[in-house]
Amino acid sequence: MNPYTGKAMGDRSLSESRLTDYLLDLHKSLMLYGLGGATIVGIASLLLVILLLTGVIQWPDWRKLAIGFKIKWNALPKRLNFDLHKVAGITMAIFMSFAAFTGFCWVFEQWTYPAIYALTFSSPSSSENIIVKPQPSQAFAPLSVLLKQAQQTVPGLQVSIVWYPEAKTSPFTIESKTGESVSLDPYTAQVLKVVTPKLKSLSDRVIDSFGNLHFGTFWGLTSQILYVFVGLAPLILFLTGLMIWRYRYKEKNRQQ
Repeated sequence: MNPYTGKAMGDRSLSESRLTDYLLDLHKSLMLYGLGGATIVGIASLLLVILLLTGVIQWPDWRKLAIGFKIKWNALPKRLNFDLHKVAGITMAIFMSFAAFTGFCWVFEQWTYPAIYALTFSSPSSSENIIVKPQPSQAFAPLSVLLKQAQQTVPGLQVSIVWYPEAKTSPFTIESKTGESVSLDPYTAQVLKVVTPKLKSLSDRVIDSFGNLHFGTFWGLTSQILYVFVGLAPLILFLTGLMIWRYRYKEKNRQQ
């Protein structure tokens, strides 16, 4: 879309999709379009949270923390594998839980969001309950006018996301990088609602935090670099856990 007028200028065809597009589809729905792929991912996310929680509870070195975070690199393969598993698990568990739990909440938001509203004793403070009354044959105001009105309403507004109306009766909403949102009448550019971080309900603040927790942007570049290793941790835990199981299976057979 033209960022100044809002006019649609074209559409990328599937043949122009990049590798990152396919990776995103694989991450969100296993590329099982219409076959419940997102549901599988959501359930797997919840199972990962349960595995992390039970793993932390079973961590063997709660009474000797100094030893628990050490890896004996010169040990036998069996001991080295065990050290890698327990250290990777305990150091990355909280961050993996953030990513997995927020992913689960997004997939099943029709159930998780109401649960968050109930647990926080609050309701949404967003523009979902705003209803616009369009006039017959009335067209949308130019995007430049809507943006200007929003920036005049909230001085210094740095636009982050623009939400176009999903229906003729839905508002036009502009969100800033610092958490403010301005909802406008898409036909007249009249400001309908302004929500600042301080005015947001507790439930909305919790849900807004999901993005930072899932993508690892809460500490800026530092946490983004950390999340590279957080993303690799489940693979490390899977491989080392598989080896632990294999060692125990072989030992059990040998004893029998």
